[in-house]
Amino acid sequence: MFTIFKSTRRLHRLTASFGIVLIIVVFMTNMSERISVPDTVSLGVIMLLAISAWIFLTYWVFNRIAASKLGKINALLFDECRVGAYIQNIRELLAEKRPDYKEIKIFLQLNLSGGYLIAGDAANAEFALGMITGFPNSRAGAVYTLLYQAYWCEYYLTFKSDAEAAYRCLEVAKEAFGSQKFPRSKHGPAFAPLLDEMAYRINIHQGIYDGAEEFFKYLLEKEISLLGRVSKNFMLGKIHSHYGETEKAKAAFEFAAENGGDSYYAEKSKYYLSQL
Repeated sequence: MFTIFKSTRRLHRLTASFGIVLIIVVFMTNMSERISVPDTVSLGVIMLLAISAWIFLTYWVFNRIAASKLGKINALLFDECRVGAYIQNIRELLAEKRPDYKEIKIFLQLNLSGGYLIAGDAANAEFALGMITGFPNSRAGAVYTLLYQAYWCEYYLTFKSDAEAAYRCLEVAKEAFGSQKFPRSKHGPAFAPLLDEMAYRINIHQGIYDGAEEFFKYLLEKEISLLGRVSKNFMLGKIHSHYGETEKAKAAFEFAAENGGDSYYAEKSKYYLSQL
């Protein structure tokens, strides 16, 4: 995690190196005062354990610092719906020169792609998704594959009106979720509803609304982020419009329009409100 930010990478390197040197100096000084070989060997073992503990501690601390920094960036999107500011921050992170950490690069590219989709920027979303290649054969790789297919599904439904392509993405996403690599105990509760949402959205695009209202109301009740509430209200607005429930549709679209910031949901909700 700390490798995402240049500042945390540098501070971690300096802190870890300084601590290791200090530990070695302290223990070597004590060793020079020992004559007994067993005592010297014991101190050597303790020194190695101290270095290992220091490396682990600095790794943990700087990961927490990086997670806090990333949380502030994510808050721009999920808590404030400031999509443009979020995209700018992710682009700056991608532009930083860093060692070739494949998983970090994919992670940032996925975040950028999601930002463009939420902004309603079809061209940049397609370009950003097209730049993502070679998912690692790991747990993270399985999660990234699912997200990647979910974003393409969103792209095909929102900008291309291509339900068949979106359905193919859903099938690949399901395969990723069902793979042995996917960490279901950790991410299953979050991603299972995403797969269901993809399926409902494809059905809605094809004019099939069975169970959609209940599903999105359920998601709305569980949602804690502002962006999530905006997106779920947006979908409920479309569902209520389909059933001719004008007042319900108006209330849902108004929430999305007033709270959606510079997102696609806010812009499109304003359009739908003008048509009611």
